[in-house]
Amino acid sequence: MKQILLILLAIAPILVFGQEKHTVDKEREYRYNVYAFGGFFFKDTKGFNVSVNGQIGIQNTLSIGLDVTRGFYQSPALNFTPSKEIIAHYPDDAEGAVPPVLVKGSDDDVFTGVSVYVAKEVDFGSFFALDIQAGPSLSFIKVRDYTYGYSPASGGFGGPNFGNGARISTTSTENRKTTFNGYARVIFKFKFGKLFSIGISPFANINSEESNTGIQAGLGFTF
Repeated sequence: MKQILLILLAIAPILVFGQEKHTVDKEREYRYNVYAFGGFFFKDTKGFNVSVNGQIGIQNTLSIGLDVTRGFYQSPALNFTPSKEIIAHYPDDAEGAVPPVLVKGSDDDVFTGVSVYVAKEVDFGSFFALDIQAGPSLSFIKVRDYTYGYSPASGGFGGPNFGNGARISTTSTENRKTTFNGYARVIFKFKFGKLFSIGISPFANINSEESNTGIQAGLGFTF
């Protein structure tokens, strides 16, 4: 999916800026676009994201806009495979069993991206339009780091049967960081009249430390 996203982001500028204008010497009019999207990240963990996106521009010229994207996803650290050293302590290891994992502090990781962009939209007939956006972005990321350890069975009040079984337990620490990114989004826009549209939109917030890419669908309004 990431390869498909990169191809779409690469060919969209060619389609947009190579498309001839449909009108010549037409009186310029301001155009306002507002989008609301929801979707998912291209990650190996579960999650979702939402975006609010708005722009202002002159018909058949460039627009400027603001995109705010917020996403929640399960920490990749929770996709945990116990090491041989940990499993070796587990009483049922001979049967190939894996000890249960007791997770403490398992909040979702959170991504918030605020992007300022330049956009170009070209109409391909009355039903379809392509909107490409690119610009700088700030990302605010909250992640949890997990440390795993083996906890042997323990007896409780009333005998061993009332205690805790052997398990892997975790401790977690929360880290917050801010990164500077490059932002890109392509909106495949299907129009229903002059006001209302439905869009499918791959997007990317890319930097050298942690990149977030995904795809969304949602509604658009043009004024």
